[in-house]
Amino acid sequence: MSNEKNYKYYLVTGPEVAQIDARYDAIGAKRKEVEEKLTAASGCVAWATQSGWGEYGSLISELVFLADHDFGRQPVTIKKTHYFNGKKVITVRGRGRTTDARAFNAKLSGFVAEANKVLKDYPSYQEFLINHYDVKCCAKGESSHARFGSICMLSTNCGHLPDDDKTIIFAIPKSQHGEDQPTVPPSFKEITYGQFFDLSNKPEETIPA
Repeated sequence: MSNEKNYKYYLVTGPEVAQIDARYDAIGAKRKEVEEKLTAASGCVAWATQSGWGEYGSLISELVFLADHDFGRQPVTIKKTHYFNGKKVITVRGRGRTTDARAFNAKLSGFVAEANKVLKDYPSYQEFLINHYDVKCCAKGESSHARFGSICMLSTNCGHLPDDDKTIIFAIPKSQHGEDQPTVPPSFKEITYGQFFDLSNKPEETIPA
């Protein structure tokens, strides 16, 4: 079942957005510094971030390597395969229960832990926005029908419009089961789901008056 009706939708536009982005510049620069250091130390080309109910991609969960990355003499088990910038990439763990495999896995975990020690103080842009406006909200949605009795867990989502750095849109869950509902700031303009969909999928759309 669709959960569109279980959100309220908003946009923020104008000089306020530029001011927010300017505040985030130093945070973004620090994240980039940590990420560049991680790439150089580990040989990874990307990473997966922690995401889920109330998590907004601020922390790293696992490293991503090119499919032909040389892991030396350490056999690896490929956990996932994806494509990144047009190239096949993988996430791996050391194969088997050998001392070398455990040491390899600990090394990978160490790279992630070292980066996250710094990144925890420098949130992702999405988490920064949610904290800035104090609109974090987690609520239960409709049954997902993926498994019997399973319920979709909804969290605040937000970000810039595609190809538009002057407008930010928000989708904030509605309280269904007594969850705390944030109070949105006066600068938030409420829009319909249809407007939210059009704006987030069609950059050429104009902003509602």
